Amino acid sequence: MLVSYPVNNLGQFGIITDFEATELPLNAFTGGQNVRFRNGGVEKFEGHSEVYATPLNAPWWLQSVAYGSSYFWMYAGETAVGATDGSSHADITRTVGGAYASDASIGWTGGVLGGIPVLNNGVDTPQYWATPALATALADLTNWPASTTCRALRPFGDYLVALDVTKAGTRYRQMVKWSHAAVPGSLPDSWDETDETRDAGEWSLSDTEDRVVDLIALRNLGMLYKEYTTHQMQYVAGTDIFKFTKVFESFGALSARCATPFLGGKHLVFSGDDVVLHDSQSAQSLLKGRSQQLILNRLSSTNYTRAFVAPNFVNSEIWICFPTTASTWPDVALVWNWKEDKWGVRDLPPGADGTELDRVSPPPRDLGLGARVLRRDDRRGRLRRRARAAHARVVAGAGAASISHLCARQWKH
Repeated sequence: MLVSYPVNNLGQFGIITDFEATELPLNAFTGGQNVRFRNGGVEKFEGHSEVYATPLNAPWWLQSVAYGSSYFWMYAGETAVGATDGSSHADITRTVGGAYASDASIGWTGGVLGGIPVLNNGVDTPQYWATPALATALADLTNWPASTTCRALRPFGDYLVALDVTKAGTRYRQMVKWSHAAVPGSLPDSWDETDETRDAGEWSLSDTEDRVVDLIALRNLGMLYKEYTTHQMQYVAGTDIFKFTKVFESFGALSARCATPFLGGKHLVFSGDDVVLHDSQSAQSLLKGRSQQLILNRLSSTNYTRAFVAPNFVNSEIWICFPTTASTWPDVALVWNWKEDKWGVRDLPPGADGTELDRVSPPPRDLGLGARVLRRDDRRGRLRRRARAAHARVVAGAGAASISHLCARQWKH
């Protein structure tokens, strides 16, 4: 006999996977798909629609660029880099050196140093965009040392910092290498750590064997994320230039692009088995003992380096996007609403790189991602919370070939 139970305040707890259903309140969900929790309720995620027309190449990484009164999206792929001003697209791949030889397991990193966009793929010489315009091509980074590559490149203050460096075929997985300080509006004029007239230098975070994967600024600090530990670099001038300190031994970042600045001078970090919020002094787990099973046994052991974290400020959310065991590219996002401290889950279209989650205006209509969030199952004598998605086919293809659909289609808020 079907029995009905009234359940109120459905948005109170969100999805909690780390306890048996019998241990949870009736209005807590033990699972869900394509649902988010906000404003005290639970609702379905909507779809995505086209924006900026079709890119010239399948993007693996995006960077917003403001130059004077102009605004661009720069998108880097396997062999080429394109840019759009919102109406037109242009191939800005370097004219000297030919097509790029990017590795999807490394991806692209970069940023903007003194108004100059820089980017790096870990295989080729790092690139820069001297004068951002659709008619201007990228070029090899000036004064970059010969026979040298790095897995990640980030601006920090007036410096460029290279991480996990390879010199003349020898890889230094724990190396942090920084340039001489750049004059505003220009690139560093030296990376020579032996030149005592320059600030350029190197430091090895060799107290642990895990490699250094990323650098993100936090106030006046540079947070250096290794695979399992977290360090910081602080400008001290003098002969040392930077001071290096280990701050957390219990977590690092899964890969580059798995940490993001957060409100109130904090970082949110995806470690691979947890999501951690910290201010460089204390850290708080957001998943353990609550929803950690949303990640455990689901993350691809082959393509995990393609995971990324993206803020969605419009909806007070941060998306933890990762490939599941059978996927090449991120296909699931764990969605944390920081105002309500609740977790939801969303499917991602093939080849997702959600850099622009909050940077484009909402599309005019829902494309069909819906959800059912509660189902009665009396065969076990208790409520079972389930979320089932009704998917409309909104993109074609799979894997890298369809990454372009993400930049051509924006997230539905």
